[in-house]
Amino acid sequence: MSDTDRERKIKERRRKLKENVERNKNKIYRFKVEKLDRENGLKGRIHKLVDILEKRIDDFFK
Repeated sequence: MSDTDRERKIKERRRKLKENVERNKNKIYRFKVEKLDRENGLKGRIHKLVDILEKRIDDFFK
């Protein structure tokens, strides 16, 4: 194997590793964002329900 072939293979391997790292980072980031969206959506719904309940309780005791 000549030096150019070896260098080319090394560069190709590095490029693939770099792409894999970037892809994994994107997957992790996307998962975290989806998880936060789910948590925030749930919190938002809980707050809406609490507001509705508070309003009904106030109306009930008037």
